[in-house]
Amino acid sequence: VGYIYRRLLFSLSFFHAVIQERRKFGALGFNKAYGFNDSDLETSTTILRMFLSEIEAQSQIPWDALRYVIGEINYGGRVTDDWDRRCLMTILRAYYTQCVLNKDAYSFVQNNTSDQVYRFADGALEYYKGYIELLPATDDPVVFGMHENANITFQTQETKTMIEAVLNIQPRNVDDNNNNDENDSNDENENKQQENGAAATQDEMVNAIASDMLSQLPQLLDLRDGQQTFEDSRKSTDNGMMDSLTIFLLQEIEKFNRLLRTVSS
Repeated sequence: VGYIYRRLLFSLSFFHAVIQERRKFGALGFNKAYGFNDSDLETSTTILRMFLSEIEAQSQIPWDALRYVIGEINYGGRVTDDWDRRCLMTILRAYYTQCVLNKDAYSFVQNNTSDQVYRFADGALEYYKGYIELLPATDDPVVFGMHENANITFQTQETKTMIEAVLNIQPRNVDDNNNNDENDSNDENENKQQENGAAATQDEMVNAIASDMLSQLPQLLDLRDGQQTFEDSRKSTDNGMMDSLTIFLLQEIEKFNRLLRTVSS
């Protein structure tokens, strides 16, 4: 059972990584974006351990039940599109199958160039760590069950995101004259331009916002007020014991003043 558990646990982890990475291909990966996370993997691992604890041989592995609980219920519970659920279950069948238990004749990727790369043997934890370290840094789309051209879509999206980020952070000098009505006379446009001047750059806008926020910061709290409250509270008690809430007040005054100094600087 230990051998079976190691093989299926690694298959489950590989499946989890595959459906996570398919999201980078956008609609080619899944029709909708789903928030698969580590809790799905942890729950599936618990389910796997529970099922395997009740068997004594490979022939007793309940494959259909495993695939249904993990695919349809656990991971599938996040999936709202019927075609996405069908895709998810198809991928899972490649990782939860009797063939996975044959360490010499099964590879996650049925491809001539990548077959040997994704064929793993068996061993202790250190073996699996070493195997993962040897995997390619950049995975071929075929690993995710996709055509090689899927990389074109991914790279196009990455390029657009990078260009948009560069454009958003660069300073902009926009002449207010561009916002005037095209039908206005040239003299009226020139007057407005002289009155308003050029629009502020992004750096100037950020500085203005920061200055406004700093002007609204309160002054440092006076610790003497808290100490006076502390003395008054102690005198008001019958036994002269210190009030825990008043002690807490003094500590919070010190922390709040420290925060104000940090923000102001």
